[in-house]
Amino acid sequence: MSKFSQAQHADEFYAEHRGKPFFSDLCNYMASDVVTGMELVKENAIGAFRDVIGPTDPAEAKVQARNSIRAHFGADGMRNAIHGSGSGSEFQRESSFFFSKAFAPTAAFNNCTCAIIKPHIVQSGQAGQVIDMILQEGFEISSM
Repeated sequence: MSKFSQAQHADEFYAEHRGKPFFSDLCNYMASDVVTGMELVKENAIGAFRDVIGPTDPAEAKVQARNSIRAHFGADGMRNAIHGSGSGSEFQRESSFFFSKAFAPTAAFNNCTCAIIKPHIVQSGQAGQVIDMILQEGFEISSM
């Protein structure tokens, strides 16, 4: 488990959202407490993980993907339980926030994704349940 040591790290992590109305609140939330970063490996990991986590909005996830992580554990659009990389280049950039610069990904980019269990899930003691759901879908956690 790790904590973005400063809101600045969260600001860098979510840089693609800079300028959006929710940006400041998101960065403050992500820096508020401990998060868990993981490298997940599976064939077509990014697409497969996006299916497992469900839509960004938990209300939408409860309708469209009832068995997804966000449907089960998400509270709202910001506290939606978990983050997953959207592309191989995002995985590379995002994994550097949680793993040393000497870290070398263990698989090809299309077979890896970076997952971040968000603060409210860790605080509530539900991180183990989220990890169990990830493992049940055939993902390997190669780094945490």
